Amino acid sequence: MDLLQRRWFNKRSQRILTLPHFTMKRTTLFITSLVLIVGCSKTVDENKLVERSGLKYEVNTDKPFSGKTFITYENGQNKVEGSWKSGIKDGLWTYYSENGSKDSSGTYKDGVIDGLWTWWYGNGQKYSEGTYKEGERVGLWTDWYSNGEKSSEGTYLLREDTGKDRELDGLWTSWYGNGQKNSEVTYKDGKLISEECWEEDGNGCECESGEKWWKRCK
Repeated sequence: MDLLQRRWFNKRSQRILTLPHFTMKRTTLFITSLVLIVGCSKTVDENKLVERSGLKYEVNTDKPFSGKTFITYENGQNKVEGSWKSGIKDGLWTYYSENGSKDSSGTYKDGVIDGLWTWWYGNGQKYSEGTYKEGERVGLWTDWYSNGEKSSEGTYLLREDTGKDRELDGLWTSWYGNGQKNSEVTYKDGKLISEECWEEDGNGCECESGEKWWKRCK
């Protein structure tokens, strides 16, 4: 097949390399598309946006802002990074401490917290992690001590009739900092079903009264 070809001289191999013209055309189109995509991604200082009727805009524009923003500390370190869609928070948001370590990170959907969120201690160890649905806690949530040992773990049930979180469901467990279990409390539809507690040395004890999800020895 007779194809129009372009040639390059490869100094290392001392050979002529050939590539069909249609391949070059595809490569050029791909690079052009990539440049356009990158060029359309905006990252601006959030403090330079203005708010109108609950939506964020760039100054002197009438179209709600879509793109990424940041806020910095006085030392120049990023404080917040996040994404916007049509003037509201949508996508990944990350918050930092002044020394540059992550404080928390998670996603928004249509301006509401939705999806997995994680918090960290200053030493980089996870502090808490769980999922939101339309702004309410759902599913498994876990907390840790700064040494990496679990502090508590349990499940939230989102009531469809009320749309509220804090409806505890199933087994909730809490631990002491040394890894010893502190309590095991079971809920069903938000109601306490059973409870068991231990001293820090592992000896069983009577649980304190109350409906809270974590218990201490009486």
